[in-house]
Amino acid sequence: MQRKISEITIPKSRLRSVRVHTVSALVDSIEKLGLLQPITITPDAVLIAGYHRFLACRRLKMDTIAVQVMDVEKATRRMVEIDENLIRAELSALEKGEHLAERKRLYEALYPTAKHGGDRFGIQDANFASCFATAVGGKIGQSKRTIQHAVSISKGLDAGVRDTIRHLPIADNQRELGRLSKLKAEEQRRVAERLSLGASCVRVARKGLIADQIDAEVDKWPDGPFHVLVADPPWQYEKRKEDVTSRNQIAYPTMTQDEICTLDVASIAQDDAILWLWTTNAHMEQAHAVARAWGFTVKTILTWVKPSIGMGDWLRGQTEHCLLCVRGKPTIRLSGESTVLHGPRRAHSEKPEEFYTLVEKMCPGVKCELFSRKNRPGWKAWGGETGKLDV
Repeated sequence: MQRKISEITIPKSRLRSVRVHTVSALVDSIEKLGLLQPITITPDAVLIAGYHRFLACRRLKMDTIAVQVMDVEKATRRMVEIDENLIRAELSALEKGEHLAERKRLYEALYPTAKHGGDRFGIQDANFASCFATAVGGKIGQSKRTIQHAVSISKGLDAGVRDTIRHLPIADNQRELGRLSKLKAEEQRRVAERLSLGASCVRVARKGLIADQIDAEVDKWPDGPFHVLVADPPWQYEKRKEDVTSRNQIAYPTMTQDEICTLDVASIAQDDAILWLWTTNAHMEQAHAVARAWGFTVKTILTWVKPSIGMGDWLRGQTEHCLLCVRGKPTIRLSGESTVLHGPRRAHSEKPEEFYTLVEKMCPGVKCELFSRKNRPGWKAWGGETGKLDV
């Protein structure tokens, strides 16, 4: 919104004196970039905040200036009401986050310099120097970090999603709200719908969605035939599948060995084909059985050595394995490649780029990745989470 500079009234009493060098710096900035932050005025055009910006625009002989209108009395009353609710009312975690986010919006509208701890030239007003979170935390007995986290979650949740989950158990579970807020808006809405239908937590709801996608993908089984197949099956690995608090919970639906074996991989492979089958230390025996069920013979094992140690049974894992399997007599370019692969850890279950570089170097022909999570130029992809890791 624009307002004529001549119509804006400057209060006679101001707590902050004019810094001439600040005005000069703002003049230079506004000439180059324009006014990046509007000034704040009351409904009857009395200046609340932004006097230095106002003076800079007036020195530049601008006719109008960008403004945001704030009813100070109304905003102050609203903040008092919010504080009362935060202190006295029995609010859910979701409601607390919404109250704090609204108070933050009002506070920063009244005191713009508090938004970044002072203006961009380093001049801080002593009256505004206390950050919002510290000020509120003192009133409701919560730490600055807790306040900031609650506000971040509330801002990350789609408005419609908040309405959907408002009366569900998740509304009072800060940890689950945080997981939901990190999803994209469309996935949030679909997960919230599953939660409303009885899913116990965000991970379970997401697994249900992915399972539906996998069921749909079965009807879109790639045509083939392919010279090269890469597969990273979702092995069952949960130790406590029914315990949603377990750190080993996997965020995608797993498959039993029998379910993996019954996939008709043989129908999409050339008579002379190569299969790279990923497995873990705990599933080496099952992986050999899957390779045989798909019509392939295991020839050797590539081991990915990760730069840091992870979870594991008996010994903590720092390796993952890929069986090199063949069907018929495929063509392969060999030039002394090692059974050891070094590469950084990436997203959960994401394999290193060094692996795909190796496969493309060694294996000519048409390629397909099963249970793919990332589209790759020149490759076919199949799976319920295909594209999830695309940049």
